[in-house]
Amino acid sequence: MTRPALVVSLPVVGAIAGTLLFVAGECAGLRPFAKRELTVAEAAAEGDAPAMMRQVYGGSSPLDRYAVQSDVLAGANGERFTPLEAAAMANRAAIIDVLERWGVPIDDAERARLACLAEARHAGDAVGFLKGERTLPPCNTAAGAQD
Repeated sequence: MTRPALVVSLPVVGAIAGTLLFVAGECAGLRPFAKRELTVAEAAAEGDAPAMMRQVYGGSSPLDRYAVQSDVLAGANGERFTPLEAAAMANRAAIIDVLERWGVPIDDAERARLACLAEARHAGDAVGFLKGERTLPPCNTAAGAQD
């Protein structure tokens, strides 16, 4: 084979070999590009309302706590949060609004607790949305909890 023919054929051979390896991996169950299914709380933290809706309509409750991985919410490490808590900590005011409109109850005590969680993570939009025109009790910012 001449040098020019080798230079032209190597990228083609490489592409074919790569495709065959990818197909073999897919057949073996490896899914390197597949995105894992999010929990309701993870979808809330990512601001993904359609994924939240799919989970809720699939039987998940927006009132329960779900594991949240740290790739979705920094520092979560599998801790369990409600979608409201995850949205507040991830600064997703619009998701808090969606959940509230869906009928997820947020009384004044819960609103204050969520605002403190958001404040502890410097989630200003969520804090502003949760406080609105209300006067909420101050937070113990070190712990992210109410005084």
